[in-house]
Amino acid sequence: MVSYYLLGHALELAFKSVLIVHGTSERSLREIGHDLGAAANAAMKAVPPGIIELDASDSVRLERLGTFYQAKAFEYLEPGFMSLPIAQELCHFSEKLVASIRHFVEDSVRSLLREARVV
Repeated sequence: MVSYYLLGHALELAFKSVLIVHGTSERSLREIGHDLGAAANAAMKAVPPGIIELDASDSVRLERLGTFYQAKAFEYLEPGFMSLPIAQELCHFSEKLVASIRHFVEDSVRSLLREARVV
């Protein structure tokens, strides 16, 4: 379960990093909370097309993970059944998504620093 929590957390931070460089307020970030779907939707609206691409399978993986991640089910285990994405597929999806977001965020930060004449 730890791996699912860490993948969810990585995705949350990746989406929110896009929102931060886009200028989203702390209040708006707090309103999104740990909702991976809301964070993904907001991030996709904040970037040019093609930066964050989710196909139907990716959306299902994100939704299935997000349901349990937002409920903190990976932190406070309770008896019961969880229908989770296959860990290897989720890991591959997360790595691909975080890498594309990382490049966008790094380029955005460099641009902001140039504008501020820091670099």
